[in-house]
Amino acid sequence: MAGEVDASNARWVGERIGAESGICTLDLSRVRFCSAAGVTMLFDLGQDAVGRGDVLRLLCSPQLDRILRLDSEGLIEGFTVVADDDPVPGSAGAP
Repeated sequence: MAGEVDASNARWVGERIGAESGICTLDLSRVRFCSAAGVTMLFDLGQDAVGRGDVLRLLCSPQLDRILRLDSEGLIEGFTVVADDDPVPGSAGAP
């Protein structure tokens, strides 16, 4: 994904992402802006993933990474957040 996630497209984006099951890696490294509606959609997807036993990996831009990290120790339940300069877990070159 690239651009912005806001009230005008958060529902559409969430429906597309929510259709995935198992382990899903979502590349948000080119998202420049994420409004409260976008963050709420991501929170909901994380909760849904936990309920289904799925894993939602988010490859984040630095801006989105700051928004999604609750503090230096905690992350939103249901997500594995990967900074845009880190290898995606499970991919070639990842530990």
